[in-house]
Amino acid sequence: MCDKGKVKVTFTLPEIALYFRVCERTIIRWCRAGKIPHYKVGKAYRFDFEEVKKQLSNDSELKRLLG
Repeated sequence: MCDKGKVKVTFTLPEIALYFRVCERTIIRWCRAGKIPHYKVGKAYRFDFEEVKKQLSNDSELKRLLG
């Protein structure tokens, strides 16, 4: 079922790294550690921005790292 009127904002690996001001390798480490929600399309990482924000608000370690 589709939510009408809601647009899902999806970031790529370089975009999410730029948003958090960290290198792409750091984002990949966070993904592997389960700290940041993601999914893969082939070999490419994709991030649902709303899910990432929700995870960030629940993860005190990430909050501390990002200031």
